[in-house]
Amino acid sequence: MADETTGEGTKTVEGDEKTGGDGEPKFVAGKDGVETVSLTQDQLNTMMADNRRKLTTANSTMAEQLEQLQGRVKMSDGEREQLTNTVETLRTQTLTEKELAKREATKKDAQHQTTVTSLTKERDDWKSRYTGAEIKRAIVDGANHEDVEAFDASQMVDLLVGKTSLVSNEDGSQKVVVALQSKNEEGEAVELALDPVEAMKAMKGEARFANLFVKKGSAGLGETGNVGAGKGAPDMANMAEYMAWRKDNPDLKV
Repeated sequence: MADETTGEGTKTVEGDEKTGGDGEPKFVAGKDGVETVSLTQDQLNTMMADNRRKLTTANSTMAEQLEQLQGRVKMSDGEREQLTNTVETLRTQTLTEKELAKREATKKDAQHQTTVTSLTKERDDWKSRYTGAEIKRAIVDGANHEDVEAFDASQMVDLLVGKTSLVSNEDGSQKVVVALQSKNEEGEAVELALDPVEAMKAMKGEARFANLFVKKGSAGLGETGNVGAGKGAPDMANMAEYMAWRKDNPDLKV
């Protein structure tokens, strides 16, 4: 009979004891000549940790091989999902409870971030569509305003949409603003922030934009009206019309 010392104390074992070196397992000859192994708690912990490391290494190697296979081999969505689950199982099989909890938390954080990114993109897409629609509607409305009367509203959209933005007022409401390049009284270049109607009215007053707007009424000498002038002055670019007008208005000084 022999005494065996364990991490929890000493217990008695039947048979003769064969003692190994320091830190080595003890082989005990039990009844009927069957030899058993006696381990201290520290030895058992060491052996389990060693086995866990070996299994972790083997699983990691296999998981990497499967991931490489997943990238090279053509497979169905179901097969790919099954393979992904197998890789996940291999990577988590030897994790402790604490490690599993940490991995799960990291996974949830990644899923949350993916959801946030997706929702943010969707929100920005809708915001961009709404902003674009509001800007185009405001330009079209301005082009058709009685004080503007552009020849072609779509032409004004093409010309102004890149210079127009939707801005927020202090009360939370929104307005469409056109950034229009102009000159002040000193002839210096300035940028004006105007609503579409005011911006197009300002453009209408500039000769370089004259062909974009309907011009009614009488044209003075050297000017041209771009719609019929009725009984007023003729189109000065049309000599025949001008001579007929002068004939009908001999006393008119021009």
